[in-house]
Amino acid sequence: MTGTGTQADPYIIQNFDDLLNVKYSGAYYRLGVDIDANNTSYANGWKTVTLNCSNFDGDGHTIRNIVMESQDSTVVPFYNGYGNSNFQNLNIENVYLLGRNPSLFSFTNYYHKFTNCKFSLRIFSTSTNSDNDSFLIANQQSDFYSSSVLLEVDEKNTFHRILNGSVYDSQFKLIIRTNASSMKSTSNKLFDSNFNGSYLLGSITCSNNTLKTAFFNSMSNSYMAANVSGFGTITPATTILLPSFYDNDLVDSASAISSVSDLHPLTTAQCKDAAYLKSIGFAVEGSD
Repeated sequence: MTGTGTQADPYIIQNFDDLLNVKYSGAYYRLGVDIDANNTSYANGWKTVTLNCSNFDGDGHTIRNIVMESQDSTVVPFYNGYGNSNFQNLNIENVYLLGRNPSLFSFTNYYHKFTNCKFSLRIFSTSTNSDNDSFLIANQQSDFYSSSVLLEVDEKNTFHRILNGSVYDSQFKLIIRTNASSMKSTSNKLFDSNFNGSYLLGSITCSNNTLKTAFFNSMSNSYMAANVSGFGTITPATTILLPSFYDNDLVDSASAISSVSDLHPLTTAQCKDAAYLKSIGFAVEGSD
């Protein structure tokens, strides 16, 4: 590993063994190569990698083909036990997690920020109500900026959250299938903080129509265009900070949507009409 670990001269990760030695809590690291788990000693089962650092810059590189399976145990590909940390320009793709507490990252302290990252993962959760914290980042608040996430989830027993943190100028495509009848707790939502200048696509399907849930704690200049079916009552967001909307044509008629001021239920055609969106106060630029 080259470099001195400073902001001006970060440690450069040049191979998989270097990745296993990200251990200096105040240091800066930069990923210098793509890392394919299939070409490492973790090919037959990823083990949690500790990334204790102040800043981890993926530099546009990708870590891919991570598989962790443990029916009755926690599965977490990446762990950070340090203080405040920044992760940026990092791509992680083709991740498969099966377990009771599946999360892509787990942090034990402080605040963490993700900027310009791209994550793609498939999760099968065997969690019960007392288990999983969130599927992307467990335990601590983490905010996403200018990032994109493709997340496919199959879960049972309880409807869990995606992220404990705020989202800014990002896109999420969720494919969620659940037969849950309750949330992990009454305070939990898919996103516990603000969904700001961002959008949610995909499909969210529940096979138990008694589940009453909220998707966002608050929305601000954001929208949801996801197929939603099988729920009882849905509150897309409990608070609207700036006008936001959702595609009501994609919500099945059996799922009742709670009304929230400045959250607009639109048709698909209206969602694609830039002039109409501007007329309801939604900030858009360019053509539809």
